[in-house]
Amino acid sequence: MDIVYFILRLFVKIVVRLFFRQVTVLGRENIPATGPVIICATHNNQYVDAMMLIYAIRRPINFVIAASSARLSYLKWFSKVAGFIPTERPIDHKVVGKGNIVRVTKHSIFGEGTEFTKELHVGCSIKPKEIKEEFIVSRIVNDNELVVSPASDIDFGVSYDLEKPCSYFILPKLDQKKVFASVANILKSDEVIGVFPEGGSHDQTKLLPLKAGACVFVWSAHAELNKDPAMICTGINYYDASKFRSKVIVNISKPIKYEIDPNRFTDRAYKHSKIQEMLSSMRQSMEDVKFLAPSYKELMNLDVAGQLYTPSDVMLNKEEQFRLFKKFCNGYENIKDQQDVKELLENVEVFRQKIKSLGLKVHDVRDKETKLHIRPGHAVIEALKILIGIPFLLFLVPIRLILSKEAEKKRQKALSSSYVKVRATDVMATWKIILSIVLIPAFLIIWVICFFIFSKYLFKSESPFFYTFMFFLLFPIYLYFSVYMFDGIERSLNILYARIVNIILTKIDKKDRIKELRGQAEAIEKQLVKVIKDNIPILHEELKELVVKRMELEKENDETISDMLDEI
Repeated sequence: MDIVYFILRLFVKIVVRLFFRQVTVLGRENIPATGPVIICATHNNQYVDAMMLIYAIRRPINFVIAASSARLSYLKWFSKVAGFIPTERPIDHKVVGKGNIVRVTKHSIFGEGTEFTKELHVGCSIKPKEIKEEFIVSRIVNDNELVVSPASDIDFGVSYDLEKPCSYFILPKLDQKKVFASVANILKSDEVIGVFPEGGSHDQTKLLPLKAGACVFVWSAHAELNKDPAMICTGINYYDASKFRSKVIVNISKPIKYEIDPNRFTDRAYKHSKIQEMLSSMRQSMEDVKFLAPSYKELMNLDVAGQLYTPSDVMLNKEEQFRLFKKFCNGYENIKDQQDVKELLENVEVFRQKIKSLGLKVHDVRDKETKLHIRPGHAVIEALKILIGIPFLLFLVPIRLILSKEAEKKRQKALSSSYVKVRATDVMATWKIILSIVLIPAFLIIWVICFFIFSKYLFKSESPFFYTFMFFLLFPIYLYFSVYMFDGIERSLNILYARIVNIILTKIDKKDRIKELRGQAEAIEKQLVKVIKDNIPILHEELKELVVKRMELEKENDETISDMLDEI
C-alpha cells in the first residue's frame, strides 16, 4: 500500500474511532484481495461516508466525487492524496427556468410562461420543485410542452399531481469523458473505485433514485478493457449519524458479477437494456445491505422491537443480528398499515421513551439482576469516574457548544439549497469533524498557556517550563483515553439519574419502575410473537433456526433448546 494512503487511512481510523462509539464491519471478507472492484455505497453522511469506506475496506479506494467538493480549499489536499476523481454533477450547475410548470405526467410536462425551446435541449434534465423526481427531456414540442421520461426506470410511486403551478430547475447534460477515462485507467490497473450512486448525500431513510454511472463503468470495463470488475454494494447504517459517540454498521455485500455478451458490444439497444438490468440489480443489492424504514423514529422503534423479539438467552453474532433486523424492517414495510401493527408500534414507542428517560437499555430491563437502588459502594465508584473525567468534560463542553452551533448553521444552509434532504442532518457530522480538527489543537494551546500561567504565578513553580512541557505531552493522551472513558461516564450519569428518579417516583406512587418496565417488555414480546407468527412466518422460522444453531454451538442440551423454542 502507498505510504501516503497508509498515513491517510491511519488518520481516518483515529477520527472514526473517536467520533463513533461502535463501528461494526460485516462482510469485509467479500472484498477480493486482487482485481478491479467497484464499491457502490449508500450516502447518508456527506464526507463521513468516504471516511467510513476507507476505514472498513483495507484496499486503497479511488473515489468518484463531486467536483464542487474537490474544489473546496479544505478538501483539495485530501482529495489528491486519496486519489479522488472529480466529476461535474448536473445538480451543481442547475438553473431556475423561466415561467412555471402547470401539469406533469409520466411522459410529458406542460408549462406556463416558459421558454422551453430557448432554455432546454434534448438530453438535459428538468426538475419541478414540488415533485421529487427528475425527468430527461426526450423532445421539445414547443415553448410550453415537453416529452420526457423519468430519470429512473424504477417506479417509486411519486405523485405527479400539482396543487398549483411551481417553479423548476434545469439540469444540463454534461460531458463525462474525462471521468470515464480516469476510471478506465484505474480499473485497468486492477484497483478499487468508490462510487455513491445516489448522486448526493441526503438524510432520507430510503434510497434515492440511483445514477447509472457505476453500471456504465462495468459495461465499459467489459467492452473496452476486457476486464470483469466485481461490483460490491455497501450499506453504511448509522444510528443517529450526527451524534458524537453513536453507532455504525457497515454491511458489505458479496461481489456481483454480470454476464455481458461480447458479440453485442455495438448493439445500442442491448447496452441500454443491460445497463438498466445492472441498475435494478444494484438497487436491490443496496437495499439488502441498508436498514430501510419510513422514518428515523420508526427505525428506532423497530430496533427496540427486534431486541425484544430475540430471546434474552440467545447471543446472536453481529451478522445474524443484522440479517434478522433487516428482515424485520422488510416485514414491517408490508404490514405497517394494519391496526394491530400500529398498536404494537405505539406500545414500543411508549416503552422506548420510558427506558430512555431512565437512561436504560433493553438488556437492562430484561436482566433480572438490574436494580435501580443506589448502593454506597457503587455510588463511590461512579463518583470517582465522574471526578476523573471533569477535566475532559471542561475541555469538551465549550468545543461541543461551538460545534453544535456551527453544524446547525451548515444544516440550515444545506437544507435551503437542496430538494432531496428532509432536515439536512447528513451534513452535521462532517462539519463537526472538520471543525474539531481546528478547535481541539486551538483549545489545547489555550489550556497549555493557562497551565503555564497557573504553575508560574499561582503555584510559584520553580520549573514551569518543564511542567508545562510535560502537560503538553500528557494532556492529549489523557484526552484520547477520556473519549473512551466518556462512554462510561455518560453511562454512569444516566444510571445515577435513573436510580434517583426511580427512588423519587417509587416514594410518590409506591411502584418499582424496573418491575413495571419488565412487565411492559413481556407484554410487548407476546404481542410481537403473535403479530410476526400471523404476518411474517418466514421471519419466525428463521429465528427458530438461529436459536437451534446458537444453542448447538454453545453445546447446550436438547431440553434447553426445546424450552427456548417454546419461548418463541
